[in-house]
Amino acid sequence: KPSGIQWLGDVPQHWSVVPVKRVVEVKDGTHATPAYVDPSENTFPLITSKDFGEETICFDHAKHISAVDHEEVVRRSNTEQGDVLMSMIGGNIGKALIVQAERPFSIKNVALFKTNNNPTIAKYVLYYLQSGLLDVQIDLLSRGGAQGFLGLGDIRNLVFFKISSGELEEIVEELGIQVAGFTQLLAEA
Repeated sequence: KPSGIQWLGDVPQHWSVVPVKRVVEVKDGTHATPAYVDPSENTFPLITSKDFGEETICFDHAKHISAVDHEEVVRRSNTEQGDVLMSMIGGNIGKALIVQAERPFSIKNVALFKTNNNPTIAKYVLYYLQSGLLDVQIDLLSRGGAQGFLGLGDIRNLVFFKISSGELEEIVEELGIQVAGFTQLLAEA
């Protein structure tokens, strides 16, 4: 059926085209810059997109903030294992990963997709964010001079698909197989 969105075209008849906020809760981290402190037992990493590795967060060079500042950020966005993070500012807007770390941390200038630790939803959101459909929307929405920015409102309204859970599991499983194949080809190359 027609999606109702010119650049998107047709979608399967039984899918709903909805804003992502109707599929998962979308939050973001702080945009302020708390005072940085030396890492210690009572401090917490402040993760930005600069700390995104290929598939995981790299805590090695993350700046640290106080427990008081961390609590302030957590009130806005309590990042948990299984959630999806996406860069919302700079040259790597749209870069995303699934949180694998169990340790507490805060986020800055990063979008947070709450998955309630549902691995299928997390992978679905991640695959979507890694797709060309996100790139089109970033091009349409991104603003800013030298450093682009996607606002939280724009991110919450990204065009997304609401799909039945059974079909969603099949799609995520098939994408996992396809991605593993591409990863193997890249390794061989």
